[in-house]
Amino acid sequence: MSVAVAEAAETGMVRERKAMIESQLRVSGVNDPAVLAAFAAVPREDFVPAERRALAYMDRAVPLGDGTVLAPALTHGQMLIAAAPVAGERALVVGKPGTYLAALLRELGLVVTVASPADDLAALGQFVLVLVDGAIEQATPPWKRP
Repeated sequence: MSVAVAEAAETGMVRERKAMIESQLRVSGVNDPAVLAAFAAVPREDFVPAERRALAYMDRAVPLGDGTVLAPALTHGQMLIAAAPVAGERALVVGKPGTYLAALLRELGLVVTVASPADDLAALGQFVLVLVDGAIEQATPPWKRP
């Protein structure tokens, strides 16, 4: 790919990222300036397979090709608004597709650990914030509040 083609593709993705923020996040109540800045700074297309990059900013989940999906941006935005993360806090993101959500949290200044649901989560230490990027069918004792 030539430099000019690569730059044009990058410009297109930046434009799509801005459109996602304006047409999906802002209109749905995700208006926190720091959260919006994180979405603007983290290239969502970097977290999907190359053949699905064109889908990165659509208002839907993006299949990652391994049985998992990247949740819609609005889902992550609503999670971040509800969680009210604070820079410097320790956060745990659980879920195989947790890397985009983790990148957003890092952009917000959190110290982030990503773990699989199969990991020994109790052995990872204590976290101020725990976000599940996916679904949990049953909460086991380490997930329940005392």
